[in-house]
This record gives sequence, structure tokens and C-alpha cells, in this order.
Amino acid sequence: MPTPNQPPTFSSLLTTLPSTLHHLSSLLTAHSIPPPSLSPSSTQKFHTHPSLLPLRSSLEGQLEHLLLLIRGPHEHLHSLAGRNWDHGALYAVLRLGMLDVLAAAAAGTEGVGTGDVARGTRVPVEKVGRLLGLVRCLGVVEGGVEDERWVLTAVGRELVDDAEFRAWVEFQLFETRVGSAHLADALMREGNGYGEDGVSGFKQGWGMEMYDFHEKHGEMGERFRMAMRGVGKAVDPADVLIGKWFDGRPLGQGKKVVELGGRYGFGTVPLVKSRAYLTFEVRSDSEEFLQRGLSTVSGKDLQRVAACVVDDLSAAWKEGDVQDVSVYLIRNLLWNWSDGDAIKLLLSLLPTLQQNMNARIIVTDGVSPRVDEFPAHVEIAYRRRDITTMIMHNVKQRSQAEWLELFAQVDPGIKVSILISFGASD
Repeated sequence: MPTPNQPPTFSSLLTTLPSTLHHLSSLLTAHSIPPPSLSPSSTQKFHTHPSLLPLRSSLEGQLEHLLLLIRGPHEHLHSLAGRNWDHGALYAVLRLGMLDVLAAAAAGTEGVGTGDVARGTRVPVEKVGRLLGLVRCLGVVEGGVEDERWVLTAVGRELVDDAEFRAWVEFQLFETRVGSAHLADALMREGNGYGEDGVSGFKQGWGMEMYDFHEKHGEMGERFRMAMRGVGKAVDPADVLIGKWFDGRPLGQGKKVVELGGRYGFGTVPLVKSRAYLTFEVRSDSEEFLQRGLSTVSGKDLQRVAACVVDDLSAAWKEGDVQDVSVYLIRNLLWNWSDGDAIKLLLSLLPTLQQNMNARIIVTDGVSPRVDEFPAHVEIAYRRRDITTMIMHNVKQRSQAEWLELFAQVDPGIKVSILISFGASD
């Protein structure tokens, strides 16, 4: 008998899948939720309704494992490797603006011809037809069977309408693919450890670290900043976890939230919008980051948000914090910090906690899970993050035990509460 997080057997899937699908059908009827569709005009209620989230996740895991068992080892590996061609075609279609040409077609038309797409992108018509033919198999476009007229599906429309998420997809299809291709060479070097004891796959491939690369190539740097905002909204659970922590917790003395650091945006922005009784201060060693973050706060809320440039985040503590600050917020900051630097920052904040028993430090960051801690279709997101930090930065994602050990080095008596989420919808 498999444990809850071990993959099911083929026989058990044949038994459980029909009942799972019947349960799903019952929920759709009970909540008046229309079935999902790839039509661009379809509602997304199926994908966002909270009553369906646990069942959708369970069904996804069952179907993925059933597909693996049906395909068998050779076909499964062939499918994994074949995704390279899918990714190459999708990136070309995105970068060349083919989806934008389809999106610009007048409403009610029967699609855009291959020749029109070719003229709009200055790509030979024979190549356009083949590129769109492959992404059609991926559910991004429809049409092109006989008269080769193409229209966007809901998937393609998502890429056109959400510029920030599209930037993340393009970043993954280009920078991340190149970095991934060079990970093996980076690990073949004599020095192949983490940190200064090795190099990232990205540096192995591009000759420089990722942040330096984006600084040198301005267009890609801007795309990367958009990508980080996009992934933050789409799949990063940090803001959801922060919101959950604040829900039902009346803040004591101070009622000020101080966010420390950051690179792509303020973690306090959702809190500013939803909690009018709080005031906020963001402290960073980057004036450019502060100004970029302030630009995302609406005018009526700006009066509750202060920005402060500091030379060193570990010296950002102020004497007035003891009376004024209820929460320090450290959002996705420490993942690429050494233990020593992270401990130094947290130690600098201890005076507030020691003198104000209601004060708290909230740290949101990635965690490398234990084996079988989650079902495989959930665990893979964590494992990808393990490899992401290795490929792009040569940084080790800490396990929960390593995080707890780090906090204990700050103060052995410190109390730690843990919230875990495997997706923004969880």
C-alpha cells in the first residue's frame, strides 16, 4: 500500500479516477461552474474557484502519473527531451510577435492567414506555418488545418494580455534554457561546490553572473524585472502567506510594518491596499529599487508608506523601532545570502523583539522539502527551485531544518512558527 505521497499503482488509478471525476462533476454543478475551455472568451472560474483547488491538484497528480505509466520509460523520456523543440518554437513565436499579429485581428474574423503573419513578422511563410503548427499542438493557437488561418486560444490570449507573465515565460525559454544547458559543464569543473567553491550554469554559459548579464543587456534586464513581477503575482506564494499571517492577528504596540531589502518590488504593496490601519516603511540600500517600488503604490496609499535608503541593511535598525514597529518583513531576500550575513541582519533586529513582546519578524523564502513531503506533482515545483538557484546563481536552497538552525543561531530561545504553501492558490 503506497503512503499518501507515494505514486499510486495503475490498478488503484483505474479505481480512483472515475470517482474523482464524478466528484468534480458534482462540484461543478453545485457551484454553477462552467467546464474549462480553450476558447479565448471562456471564463476562468474553473481554475480559480477555491472549492475546486484541492480536487484539481489531486486529479492533476493522478493523471500525470497515469500518463507516465501508459507511455512507459522510453516514450516518457522521448517526450521529456522533445520539449526542447516545443520551447524553441514557442520562444520564436513570442519574440517575433506572431501572437501579437493574431491578437490584432479584428473581432469576429475567422483568423489570420499564414501569409499575413509572415508579412507582419518578416519571417518566410514556410517557416511561419511550421512554427505555428507546432505551438498549435501545445494549445497556444488553433486553426491552420487547410486554409492555414490561425486564432488564439485562451492560452495564447494569456500570453498576449499579461505582459509581465509573458516576460517570465520568455525569460524561462531563453536565459534559463541556456543556463540549464551549461549546468553539467559547470559541475565538471574541479571547483563545483556552492558559492565561491563553484560557478553557476548561467556563468558557465554566458561568462558572467545573471545580474551582471542583465545590467549589460538592458532590454533583457527590463524583461527580467517584468518577469519577476509576473511570477510574483502568478506562482510565488509569498504574498499569500504574508496575508494569511496577518489575517486574524491584531497587531499590538506600534502598528508599523517595516520591510527590509528587496529587488523587484515591495512585498508590502498588497498589505497597503488591504490594511488601511497600518503604516509602512521600506528600507533598502538601493534608491532605484525604492523609487520603482513606490511607483506601484496608488496615490491615496502613498501617505502611509515611507521609504528610507540605508548603507547596510544589517545596520538599518532604529532606536524608535522598539516603540513603533510591530512587524519586520523580509520577503524573498535571504535565499542567496550566506548564513553569516543572514544571521547578522536578524541579530540587528533582536532589540525590538526583546523589548516589545508583541513584535515579530516575518521571513518568506524558498524551502527544499524532504523526500515525499508532498505528492510528486507538487514536490517538483520545489525541486525545480532547487535547480533554479543552482543553475542561475550557484546558491543552495535551504531545507526547513537548515532554516531552523539558522534562526537558532540568532537566538536559541527564539520561537519560530511555520507556514508552508506550494502555490499562490494554496
